Amino acid sequence: MKRIRLLIICLCLFLFQGCTNCENNAFGDAGYTIDEVNLEVGLKKPVRLIVINDLHLQINNDEIAADQKEFMTERVKEFTYDGLSTEKRWKKLPKLINDVDADYVLFAGDILDFNSEATTAALKNGLDKLNKPYMYVRADHDMECYWLSNVVPWDAADRQAAICDNDSLQVKDLGEIIIMGVNFTQNDISEGTLDRIKEVMAIGKPVVVLTHIPIGQWQGTELQSCSEEVRDGRRLYWAPGADKEPNSTTAEYISLIYAEDSPVVAVLAGHLHAKWEGQVSPNAVEHIFAPCFSSNVGIVNIR
Repeated sequence: MKRIRLLIICLCLFLFQGCTNCENNAFGDAGYTIDEVNLEVGLKKPVRLIVINDLHLQINNDEIAADQKEFMTERVKEFTYDGLSTEKRWKKLPKLINDVDADYVLFAGDILDFNSEATTAALKNGLDKLNKPYMYVRADHDMECYWLSNVVPWDAADRQAAICDNDSLQVKDLGEIIIMGVNFTQNDISEGTLDRIKEVMAIGKPVVVLTHIPIGQWQGTELQSCSEEVRDGRRLYWAPGADKEPNSTTAEYISLIYAEDSPVVAVLAGHLHAKWEGQVSPNAVEHIFAPCFSSNVGIVNIR
């Protein structure tokens, strides 16, 4: 009898694990590497997030400047992976996202490779097909009209604003936990944005920060070593001495994450084009996701 009970328990555990894996099968079956992150926060109701970053959606049409066409042709090849250009990849991604059980989708910047009429229209078309709510924080590639023949910065901003919320700070209260998206992290934080960040952190709920460019560690050199190794000596994060040297306002924002009483429990980022995880502060882990253009997607389970 004891053997039978033990077999039943083992079978149940196996089936449970199998069902858990099945929830991600849409991505796995499509050839994606799933980077699964588990955060223990003490929630009564678990939250599951999908993270997409660094897609670098490219459409090489007549908007590209004549003297940049050859360069863009090679760049499209560079970002093509498993036979999928970023344009073809994005056409398939919304359905895959819809087929995976999750509460929210986070787009962590550089979803576009350059801001053109064609790329922003294609992005919006895919986002409109999603059956889940989402947050999209931008970075330089999402906002800048790189390599185009006709560059009108305010047109680029208008195109992005027409896709979805493009405010400097995006906040989603999921009940027991808050997702705080810091937009435009290629630039320093404004004083107005800092004031709003302080208000969010004062609410008294755990906070998950969504950012494109990572935050440097308050202690340790693991992130520095990883960044220098994978990006030819560059330190692709915000910290003194890094590629992004914070001004006083940005430094104060970072200090709010580092504080011993900080409500920030996790920082989710991209930009590095490689996976990394480590302790960014006394209370928070930072997870940098590998790029979507090379068939990577993140799943974050918060319990």
